[in-house]
Amino acid sequence: MSKEHLPKLTVCQNCETPTPGNYCPECGQDSRDHRVALRLLVVGLWNDLFTFDNRFWHSIVLLLFKPGALTNRFVAGQRVRYIPPARMYLFISLVFFFLISAVIKSGIRADEAVPDTNPAAAVAMADSLRVAMSDSLHVSPADAPWIEDHPAGTDSLAEEDDGRAEAQILGREFDLDEKSFVGAIINLLPKGMFLLLPIFAALLALVYRRSRRKYVEHLIFSLHFHSFVFILLILTVVTSWPPAGLIALALFYVYLYLAMKRVYGQGWRKTWLKHFLLTSAYNFVFFVFIVMVLVGGVYLAAWAEQYPRWLGWAV
Repeated sequence: MSKEHLPKLTVCQNCETPTPGNYCPECGQDSRDHRVALRLLVVGLWNDLFTFDNRFWHSIVLLLFKPGALTNRFVAGQRVRYIPPARMYLFISLVFFFLISAVIKSGIRADEAVPDTNPAAAVAMADSLRVAMSDSLHVSPADAPWIEDHPAGTDSLAEEDDGRAEAQILGREFDLDEKSFVGAIINLLPKGMFLLLPIFAALLALVYRRSRRKYVEHLIFSLHFHSFVFILLILTVVTSWPPAGLIALALFYVYLYLAMKRVYGQGWRKTWLKHFLLTSAYNFVFFVFIVMVLVGGVYLAAWAEQYPRWLGWAV
């Protein structure tokens, strides 16, 4: 909670000097009482994170309709009217992952309620995933040791009729509960996405290494861009319009280009070239990230089943 709402002490707790103001005149220690009740602490934290005041709407409108403008204003020092970038990203990403978790879990419950609707759907989905990953690397399953066919003729991620899935990674076979695997993926994604923020900022710093901008400015850009991405993903999830995903993907690239043009102020051609280099590098990083999340989800689900007392919370 903000310090303005904390109760004030009349005597300094450090040197016992009378303190008529917010700070001790003798030693300079803050004279406000930080030992507040749990209720005040929770209410203050909620207000700091999720209060929809004018700053929220000013920030969202500027973020959505003027790519890069919010970053420019925040870097220039105009921060009172706008939500801090980290707080904005935290709130929007929490909404997105909560929504994704609810949608996936509701789908699992629906499958459990109607178990015989399409027993081959999971096998087909897993096969499509393996082929897509193989094609994206331009290799065949025989050339990629981490993509292997199951000896029984099903894919390494094919789901069994009993609600379990089999996975094979680097020669090791896993027999997982489907819900545990999905829970592990949901648990890993938000943490992994948070780690992508500084990586994206580092790529920006590399592409614009001659701009003499500080790394924190690239990080602010990264926070704002990913906040926009999550807003589009939220809209994509809540709508049932089939082309929404493709439109959102196109908007990601267009928005990033316009934001780079506005923030870094270079010409159209130079911005396009750096946009191409940045997106190419980040797409590769994101692909590696997805593979790591899938592999990590398999291991985490397996460990959680083996040690439910210690890792059951993770799935």
